Parts: sequence; structure tokens; C-alpha cells
Amino acid sequence: MDLMQAFWLAVVQGITEFLPVSSSAHLVILPHVMGWTDQGIVFDIAVHVGTLLAVMLYFKRDVITIIGGKFDIVRGRWDTAGARLIMQLVIATIPVVVAALLLGDWQASVRDNIALIAWGSIGFGVLLAIVDYPTPKHSRTQGVSLFHALIFGLFQAAAIFPGTSRSGACVTAGRLLGYDRETAGRFGSLMAMPTILLAGLYSLVKTDLAGLNWQNDAMSLLVGMAFSCMCALVGIHILMKFLTKTGYWPFVIYRVGLGIVLLMWFA
Repeated sequence: MDLMQAFWLAVVQGITEFLPVSSSAHLVILPHVMGWTDQGIVFDIAVHVGTLLAVMLYFKRDVITIIGGKFDIVRGRWDTAGARLIMQLVIATIPVVVAALLLGDWQASVRDNIALIAWGSIGFGVLLAIVDYPTPKHSRTQGVSLFHALIFGLFQAAAIFPGTSRSGACVTAGRLLGYDRETAGRFGSLMAMPTILLAGLYSLVKTDLAGLNWQNDAMSLLVGMAFSCMCALVGIHILMKFLTKTGYWPFVIYRVGLGIVLLMWFA
């Protein structure tokens, strides 16, 4: 992979990871459009590590709270903010782990299916438009209950369907449950930390790294990781600041339009 390809793939991954438009779908579509060979699972892991670093940097206060919560749990204190946040994230992550174990091979086999990506983009785009309209009943100050964390997790697990968008599924769950856009976006972004980490470890275990030419590919991986991190910071900022005022309609229009174009182009 040349550095220009690595750069553009990293930019697309970083910007789209936390916006409700499916970063994985864009990593499949872009090589098709540009005529590139598939970048491979190792590069995908590298750019996801970059986005993981970005969410940890952007929500550094929450990360510090989580670290403190681990010590609280060890001391038997389950009523602190850190302990509650850890429990919320653990419960929200369980459904995606189960889905990956049960449907991981199926997801890998249909990862490049343009028709499924198109229908996933359209279907969940329309669903997001429907649930984004009602007035929120919960604010960030009220936090996320453990039962609602499970619902967030079930929606995140649905993102195993191509074109769905992990972030889009999470904010859809939040809006459906009555949370304001900031709370839905924030919790959905925090859910990315354990999900990306576990997905990366799972992919590494299943990938044969012996054939990788580290000397030739190291620079591409570093470029991908660095630029995906920087662009993900931009994507999170857009999600948390811009969309709380405008709503998700620009991305609903984009998702539906993208799905229609894909169905027409790759028919």
C-alpha cells in the first residue's frame, strides 16, 4: 500500500468512525471507487487503534473516572461515578461480544457486499430520522441506567450488519430511549473504547501475521494510525458540538443518498 492510499483511508476512517455513517462501509467503498486493492485487516486494525486513542483523548476526564472506578470496585465501592460508568460500559459491550462470536464469520463473509451496505445505510438512516424527532426526556445529568445501557448494547450489536454504523446504532438507541443528542453521542462514543479494543484483539488472534512485510508496511500503518486519530478527534467534535444543534438530518440525507447511489452504481 502506498502512503497516499493509507492517508486517505485513515482520513475517511477517522472522520466517519464517530459519525452515524458507518466507517467500515466507507473503508469498503473507497477502494472500490478508487480501484485500490483491499487494504487488509491489519491496516483496518491500525486505523481503529488511532480512533481508539482519539476517543480516549477527547473524553480524557471520563477515562480518568473509569480508572478511578476500577480502584473503587476493588475496594468494594460500587456506588461511585467511576464504578457505575464501568458497569454501564461492561453491560453495553456484552451484546456485541455475543454477536461477534455467533455472527463474526457471517459478517466477515458479507463485509464487501455492496447491496447489503446500501440497504443497511438506507434502513438505519430512516430509523434514525424517525427517532431523532421527539423531545428528549433524559439529559446528561441523569446518566444512563444499567437497563438502558443494555439497550444501547443491543443496538450496537446490530451494527454487525454491513452499512449500519456502530455510532449510528448507538445514537439511535439513545434517541429512542429519550436521551438528548449530547448524552446519546457521548455514551455511544465511550462505548467505542471497549468495543474497538476487543474487536482489534479478536482480529489479531484470527489473523496470520507471519506473511506481513513489516519493513515495507510499517510506515503505512503508522500513517494510518496517526491520521485516523487526528481526524477522529474532528469527527467527535462535530458529533458533540454541531449535531446537538442541527440534529442528525444531514447524515440521514447522506445515508439514504449513499445507499441509493450504491444500489444504482453497483447493481
